[in-house]
Amino acid sequence: MYELVEKYFQGSLSVREKNDLLQQAETDPELRRAFIQRQNLQSLLELAPKSGDVEYGRSKYEDFLKERENHIKRVAISRFWKYFAAASVVLLILIGSYTYFRPAEIKNIEIFTGIGEMRTIELPDGSKVMLNVCSKIVYPERYKKGRCVYLEGEAFFSVKHDDKKPFTVNAGEMKIIALGTVFNVASYSDCEISSSTLTEGKISVSFGENLANTIELVPYEKFTYNKKSKTINKQIVDIEDETAWTKGYLIIQNKKLNEIYKIIGRKYGVEVYINNSRLGNVPVTLKIKSGESIDELMQIIKYIIPDLNYKIEDKKLYIY
Repeated sequence: MYELVEKYFQGSLSVREKNDLLQQAETDPELRRAFIQRQNLQSLLELAPKSGDVEYGRSKYEDFLKERENHIKRVAISRFWKYFAAASVVLLILIGSYTYFRPAEIKNIEIFTGIGEMRTIELPDGSKVMLNVCSKIVYPERYKKGRCVYLEGEAFFSVKHDDKKPFTVNAGEMKIIALGTVFNVASYSDCEISSSTLTEGKISVSFGENLANTIELVPYEKFTYNKKSKTINKQIVDIEDETAWTKGYLIIQNKKLNEIYKIIGRKYGVEVYINNSRLGNVPVTLKIKSGESIDELMQIIKYIIPDLNYKIEDKKLYIY
């Protein structure tokens, strides 16, 4: 620490090193004290017979401390305090200037959607994001180097093209990187399956522990990752079906009740209990518009599975 202070007064530190040292002096009383003592020494050197005689100056400074303790007033003390005050002011100005001109911290913005709520937002770079129900996205108030967001839930991205700044979506055990493209990401924390579907452009998807594996997608391809079994799948899909939720539709294609009950729960804000294991394994295909009630949805499912019964009580849906 003292070596850096000495280099500061010798002028051998770079601009960045000087700024780092001044920043540390703001919060380190010992370093601040070392700065003041070294400035005092510098002032005494100016009074010494040889301006470069450091040892002589240090000796005189120690003599001064002893005289001060014994309350011996001499002319040199008055002159010293003049330099001490000047040095202290300079030091405070330097530290204050660094604090004033230091770049402001970049704050993160968090956007949430609730039960049955969808929301469209514009990111600092002009990219557009549509959040599905019960989702959260976190992003900086402005981008500095890269473009990075954090997602929990589901979102549809329309990314503004920028070759120099790739766009990154961190979604649990998946990370999607794009330059300028349109794609969907689904990664709910309470769901075993995470997925990404590409509409336009090209993306790379890293997945698994430490995001060690990477796969690339082209338009109309969907990548799914099972967080429990660690298995993956890539297939061609119908983009209209995959992104139907952005237009207010719920489309389910040949999925078991055991796979879709969480979708129903998030959409209508209910806890779903399937009390018949056989019913839970029956595949369902349906399409409903936004605005239809949970009772209307269950009537459609009952039409598909005639022996299904259900009951809704206190935000709970029982299927038996």
